[in-house]
Amino acid sequence: MSLPDPAADRPAGDPAWTRIFGRRGAPVKYNLDATLAFAEWLGRPDRAFAALHVAGTNGKGTVCAALEAIALAAGLPVGLNTSPHLIHYRERFRIGGQAVSDAELAALAAELEVREATMAAAGKGNRVSFFEFTTLLAFELFRRRGVRLGVVEVGLGGRLDATNILEAPLACAITSISKDHIKVLGGTLEAIAREKAGIIKPGRPVVLGRIPDRPRQAIEAVARERGAPCFRAEDLVSVEIRGLSDAGQILHIDTDEGPLPPVALPLFGEAQAANAGLAVATARVAFRAMGLPLPAETLAAGLERIDWPARTQVLARDPLVLLDGAHNPGGARALRRVLGTLRPGPRRWALVFTCLADKHLEGWVTPIRSHVGACWAVGMPDHPRGQTARALAARLRGLGLDARGARLDRAVAAARAWARDHDGAVCIAGSLYLAGDVLERRDELLGPGEAVTV
Repeated sequence: MSLPDPAADRPAGDPAWTRIFGRRGAPVKYNLDATLAFAEWLGRPDRAFAALHVAGTNGKGTVCAALEAIALAAGLPVGLNTSPHLIHYRERFRIGGQAVSDAELAALAAELEVREATMAAAGKGNRVSFFEFTTLLAFELFRRRGVRLGVVEVGLGGRLDATNILEAPLACAITSISKDHIKVLGGTLEAIAREKAGIIKPGRPVVLGRIPDRPRQAIEAVARERGAPCFRAEDLVSVEIRGLSDAGQILHIDTDEGPLPPVALPLFGEAQAANAGLAVATARVAFRAMGLPLPAETLAAGLERIDWPARTQVLARDPLVLLDGAHNPGGARALRRVLGTLRPGPRRWALVFTCLADKHLEGWVTPIRSHVGACWAVGMPDHPRGQTARALAARLRGLGLDARGARLDRAVAAARAWARDHDGAVCIAGSLYLAGDVLERRDELLGPGEAVTV
């Protein structure tokens, strides 16, 4: 399996992307000094728009996409900044629901590079990292395009994430807390929660998703210290799954201002239903802060137009092929519930899987093991933290899965054949790198007549 190509379909001869991705080798800086210095040099583009800031271990991208969709349904000029991208760098930047063009990004990136060099020559700051540059590129883009509301996803953690130069967001949301990136964020849920809570700003409301008691209490303590109103989404919004099909689920959502019309959410599972509820609660809080109405019909219309690939996404229906970006134990637990709902019973799923070598493999496999009848491991030898298909398959067999190594195309073909023979279905999961590769090669892997868009 190949890694996403940052230069794919870029204008010929344009070196901007090579230079941007060349920043990935820079040492990691555990502070915001460089980001703040460059933001000051640019005239603080982060202050040019109202923001919604979203952190969490899992679900933050979905919540951001839902908030963007709600804002679009309300007619607001909205920008979306997320990470990572699945296939192309431009996916990280959306304005008005549309990805920004290569030409616009390249021109703005080149301009920011010149301004960065001028800043460094004046002794006012140092060269920023890949993620810091990408964050400021998004904020400057929002300023120039007249974005009124910017929906911003935290990259890693919260407290020291480059996006945390946002000073006074309309509202923050923290989606979930589970163990991931423990070398950076800490080895306990409470420590991770405190890092995520670093996005909370004095006096600015924060809305919490479904978070276990002890990490939630850690977040609430930070909110109290900062005088920030803290709400649990479940106290503001109730969500009930009323129906299910291979296209998504029907939700009944009730709020403190009354129920929404039935919502056809194009995502699966209790976790995604909860993410929709968190987005509704956060949008309610934010629109009140802006003094704007937010009718129930607008909320429902927004949720039904969420565009967020590789999150319980149906790629084909005969047999069912499901693509999900779950890449940590919390994501695997959410995925388990989807698998058990769509195809009840043991060992009904063929799994196509990959992960980086330093991921907590046992924590991922344990929740879904009883659902998997056969598994194909796909390698990532080109990634510095990757592993071969053979090595990964051996590790998976050691955890009780019937696994074998294969190239992605052969793995998908074999998994689909197994699913047809066993009245089962196919799940492709374990890494956003894998998800991006599958989406880029969808017609090749599934056949142009069989791939579907839900």
